[in-house]
Amino acid sequence: MNLTTNGTLITEDIAKELVGLLMQLNLDRWTEKTHDMARGVEGAWKKTISGLKYINDAKRIESQAHGGSKLPGKCNKLQRLAD
Repeated sequence: MNLTTNGTLITEDIAKELVGLLMQLNLDRWTEKTHDMARGVEGAWKKTISGLKYINDAKRIESQAHGGSKLPGKCNKLQRLAD
């Protein structure tokens, strides 16, 4: 199953429930200011990054239980945002 989301409503508990899904979180821009402007919502960037961090943490816990995994090289910048 695949889930596309802006991540703004993902909590730590929800992230744990979503671990097995293929996830796509949408960032409209690479900076907070331009992302919020594109979304028309102040704070949208912070909520999306927060959701990303919760998912990243939940997947790390899951991947450690299964021997570990890494994101492809193209995702390095997104990985740094989540850390």
